[in-house]
Amino acid sequence: MIKINCLLISLFFGFSVAVNAYQSAYCADPILEVDFDGVVIAGSKQRLVNVALSGEPMRVGWDLDFDGDKQSDLTHWSDAQFTSVVSGEVATKVQSVHRQIPRLEDGKIELSTDFGQWHGLLDSRGILLGRFEHSKRINEDRVHSIWCFTEPTRKTWQMVFQHDRAGNTIEGKKSQLVDAVEGGWAIRLGRLDLTKEKLEKEIAANKVAELVPISVQISPEGEVIAQLPQTFLPKHFLDSSINQYANSKVLWGAKVSTAGELDLIWEDLHSGQISRQRRSQMGLAWFVERPVK
Repeated sequence: MIKINCLLISLFFGFSVAVNAYQSAYCADPILEVDFDGVVIAGSKQRLVNVALSGEPMRVGWDLDFDGDKQSDLTHWSDAQFTSVVSGEVATKVQSVHRQIPRLEDGKIELSTDFGQWHGLLDSRGILLGRFEHSKRINEDRVHSIWCFTEPTRKTWQMVFQHDRAGNTIEGKKSQLVDAVEGGWAIRLGRLDLTKEKLEKEIAANKVAELVPISVQISPEGEVIAQLPQTFLPKHFLDSSINQYANSKVLWGAKVSTAGELDLIWEDLHSGQISRQRRSQMGLAWFVERPVK
């Protein structure tokens, strides 16, 4: 029989030249990142909306692709200077600049001899609108774009919801966890068998995250569901009657929810089949990585 209460949860312009992906706009903690096809690849639009509505300073970076190979040919950064939110999308005016002439084949950028400013507007769909001073033409480009905090934020783990094996609330609010998932915040889980004092010590030491889910979603019923990464099953999860599964030929995986549901599977690597499945209940503490002001 699996000892559920002892379960350890661990785990702009000009000719183009090719550049590698490491030369694209980058920041360590993107609020939102959108690829050249307009697909969200990091962060979330809801998180960006929340930050934009809070008035938190942001910077935006964008990559232009001149030859259609979905690789960056030219990268720009600017402070988000005038930000608007409409219908779940965010747009910002970027810094207006003296017209530039990139000489990508020579690896340099020159200023135009004729003075004229360029004005740009970037939105969360990955669309860049640009217009030169005294021109009636507005250019539209799809860009790889990334929205970042002006200064790197310090973070700490905060326990927002704790439930027992039946999904009954012990502490916190499930709605706060749902809001965090919708906002794109990092989620971790901790064992419920810890005392409150031990949980507080782990929070202070930022060591609350024994479970690192590979996916988190919200069910139609409003429950948060987390899928754990598959791993080889340690022997101490099992008693002597089923220790044949504790070997390098079987992967263990699990899915948990705020309703207290625990779905366990064992996958046989040789056959690729699920050799065993078990459903049970488990209490958990759910943590969110919050910025520290």
